[in-house]
Amino acid sequence: MPVRLSVVETLVSPSFRVFWLHARAENHLDDMRVSGRTADAEDVGFAASAVAVATVADPGSVRVAVEIWSGQPLLLGDEPPFEYAVAGEADLSTGRWCIDESHDHDVRAGTPLPGGPGRYGVRVTAYHRPDEHYRLQLWPVGRPRSRGDVLAGEAVERQ
Repeated sequence: MPVRLSVVETLVSPSFRVFWLHARAENHLDDMRVSGRTADAEDVGFAASAVAVATVADPGSVRVAVEIWSGQPLLLGDEPPFEYAVAGEADLSTGRWCIDESHDHDVRAGTPLPGGPGRYGVRVTAYHRPDEHYRLQLWPVGRPRSRGDVLAGEAVERQ
């Protein structure tokens, strides 16, 4: 079962109704532009090193929680009602993620990923009731999983 390794909660002031979680990799500004255009049309956009999220509030601030997991977390039946949950991938090859629109200096500067640099799965879940907030879950992809990351119901060979 995947384990949540860390969570950072922050207040974000969207820029023209959009905020981005990204790595400051080469071409990150291009990735932010591409993902932002997609988010304008589809609520969430993915492009190489950036994930853009369109918000309802503008101007204003929204709460954002970024969770780092050891493997892909499950969406459970006891999940609070949400507007949408969209998953994709991002190349966080710098080993850090940031949200430039955050009120928190450490989040703007870049927060280290416990699993280090690489490709990460990203799920964006939007909650608009009673107040607007977002949960972004990140987990490493394309790497061998440990026994602790085996999904429920998946058989594990015994040696």
